[in-house]
Amino acid sequence: MLFKSSLLMTAQALVAATTTVSKDGIWTGHNWKDSANGVQNIDGIISGTSPDMIRRFKSASTYEGTDLDSVYLDQANVKTVMSVLSED
Repeated sequence: MLFKSSLLMTAQALVAATTTVSKDGIWTGHNWKDSANGVQNIDGIISGTSPDMIRRFKSASTYEGTDLDSVYLDQANVKTVMSVLSED
């Protein structure tokens, strides 16, 4: 009976631990920073720390909403191309 009770308590502890981990995510508390390459991980979210890497991560992000043309036309690379090429 003691073994059965101990097994039940262990199973309950595993369920509680799994619930906690899945709620917060597997990367919660495993933060790191790579200053040499300009990147960091905070709770599973990778981001840039140097200006170059911040720009790289931002350039790969998506936009939500219906007015994407205005967001698109404000991008630095689009402005550069528009300054060189005409609309024709």
